[in-house]
Amino acid sequence: MRALLITGPGRTELAEVPEPVPAAGEVLLAVEATGLCGTDLHLVHDGGPESAGPLIPGHEVVGTLLELGSGVDDLRPGQRVCVDPLLACGSCRLCRAGRRNLCTRRSAVGITRPGGMAERLAVPAAACWPTTLPPERAVLAEPLACALHGVDRAGVRTGPALVLGAGAMGRLVAAALTARDGAGDPDRADAPDGAVRDVTDRPGITVADISAERVAQARDGGATACLVAELPELPVRRWDLVVDAAGSADTVALGLARVSRGGIYLQIGVLPRGATVPFTPFDIYDNEIVVTGSRSVLCTVDRAVALLERDERVGRGLVTHRHRLEDAATAFEQLAAHVGVKHVIGAAQREERSCA
Repeated sequence: MRALLITGPGRTELAEVPEPVPAAGEVLLAVEATGLCGTDLHLVHDGGPESAGPLIPGHEVVGTLLELGSGVDDLRPGQRVCVDPLLACGSCRLCRAGRRNLCTRRSAVGITRPGGMAERLAVPAAACWPTTLPPERAVLAEPLACALHGVDRAGVRTGPALVLGAGAMGRLVAAALTARDGAGDPDRADAPDGAVRDVTDRPGITVADISAERVAQARDGGATACLVAELPELPVRRWDLVVDAAGSADTVALGLARVSRGGIYLQIGVLPRGATVPFTPFDIYDNEIVVTGSRSVLCTVDRAVALLERDERVGRGLVTHRHRLEDAATAFEQLAAHVGVKHVIGAAQREERSCA
């Protein structure tokens, strides 16, 4: 079958690779759609895991079940499923404490083991969540699950929130926040041009980005009842919750300075290893600000699927670019150049496989 391989730092190639065979407790999927995100860019830049050899990337995966390995009896061929890419050991101290996303022996689909940028993929059945969503919408389940875990980490149920970054993750975080009890501010949804003049002292969610194009795309998407603004327009105020979904040193510094007294700062955007940001520890102390981080998913893929199925506004307009598997290298280039929002690769099947 065909698959995209990361063969070294900055190098990818489309190649013929052996067909995957589902082991006991695994299933074989015909990959329908795979989303790209910043993690994939980091993998390409770094050349994949050390000493792992060529890697098939892609952890935001949707596919149709082709074959079931032995011991799998709760799924059936022909079902469409979303994949939870996080595979924890289940027995270490962190797994036993319910923090399997921090498992030091974890593996991950598309990161340490073959991923979805291929025609077919074998994954554990326990990582599959059936859905009736179309592939282009179902592919948002994994990034939305990351956003939901971030909101869980923040732990707040109400109050004004600022999300820095109007890309895919920022908008999905806004959707996750809007889904909180009492967090939405629906009468802001129809604000002309997302005007910011009367947001001060109002509850609700503000999404801000330095890119006018991203701001326009977020406004046009209309996916959440939130206000959208360019960073230069941001009111001089503080928010109970500030989330950095942009992953830049500048937005982190800005976000820490915009947390209200007694508020929470959440880091969900990924910065390069070794990146540093200046901040004032006295402000953290004096205002009792909680600073926390969120990585990956944590038993949230099923909730993400359910949210996408019940609310069509969530994720609307996020998928802006669609690519064939053979055009994956171009997709990576466009993502790195911040072209569009969400890029999705569909692995067209060259041969028919029975689902019987």
